[in-house]
Amino acid sequence: MELSDLNKAGILFYDVHALVANKTIGTAKNGKEFANITLKAGSATVRGIKWSYNAEKYDELLTTGTVVKVSGKSEMYNNDISFTFETIEPSDKKPEDFVRRTRFDVARMYADIQAVLGTFTEPLPKFIADYLLTNHKDEFCRAPAAMGMHQAWVGGLLEHTHNLLSLALPIVTHYQNRYGSQHFSRDKVLFGVIVHDLGKIMEYDIANLTFKTTPNGLLSNHIVKGAIMVHDAASFWFHGNRETVDVAQFEFMRDQLVHLVSSHHGTLEYGSPVVPQTLEALLLHQLDMIDSQFMHALDMVEGKQGDVLGFSDRSKFKGNPRFLQQKVSVQ
Repeated sequence: MELSDLNKAGILFYDVHALVANKTIGTAKNGKEFANITLKAGSATVRGIKWSYNAEKYDELLTTGTVVKVSGKSEMYNNDISFTFETIEPSDKKPEDFVRRTRFDVARMYADIQAVLGTFTEPLPKFIADYLLTNHKDEFCRAPAAMGMHQAWVGGLLEHTHNLLSLALPIVTHYQNRYGSQHFSRDKVLFGVIVHDLGKIMEYDIANLTFKTTPNGLLSNHIVKGAIMVHDAASFWFHGNRETVDVAQFEFMRDQLVHLVSSHHGTLEYGSPVVPQTLEALLLHQLDMIDSQFMHALDMVEGKQGDVLGFSDRSKFKGNPRFLQQKVSVQ
């Protein structure tokens, strides 16, 4: 039996292997400790309880990122399915076997991004993007795009960035062909696409396949970290070119690039310290919304059925919509 099979009440399950994603300890009314445990395997997630928790026996075994083998039962409780783990044992399987990964070729996606970067004509955005990707290639290709909303898998950040570039290239060409390029820069839009989420390699613990938030990531999220990365890389470039560069022009260009990262969530409500105030930043935000929201909805459609036949579980979008899963054809 697989973890994805644990989707209904009234079943007994045996020897289900899964990755430990989280564990919290509580105290029951009888004074005994219990553990709330979250297990993951691919796209499946199950949260259950181990009563009469023995810390000496289970603490090390239930370390985040460890694979365990569980047996237990499911039942209805408060109109929801409740899982109880009767036994928890070590597994002989590897963590890598239980992690979702991008469905696309990692090397090809990275090469495509580098090829676009090679077409840049503006020195500063080209240097910063190349410098950051070169120094953080492994993390960039491994990190998820988010913790749960969209592309929350190994290679998800790379996939999200590649998607945005695929959308951005024809859109930028369309507007420049139709209205000219005097008011916005192709390179700046594509620079924003490439680096806007790069701070997530520091916000998330990507060495752990459950991708938990790091302590530093909690103190300053990927928007803050990404803006700092761009600022620092720009300063590094300036020190190597200070004899030939106008300081005021450099600082204005640098701050526009920092602004792309700082404003890409679009509103203060969604975490951006500033709202988009350049055409490039506006385009970047809209492109980011298209891919992140579509990929969230697609993940719901490809996921398990919800409580309405033919529709997904409720989404995290405002209004908590369900998404149609079955194809409808008219004969």
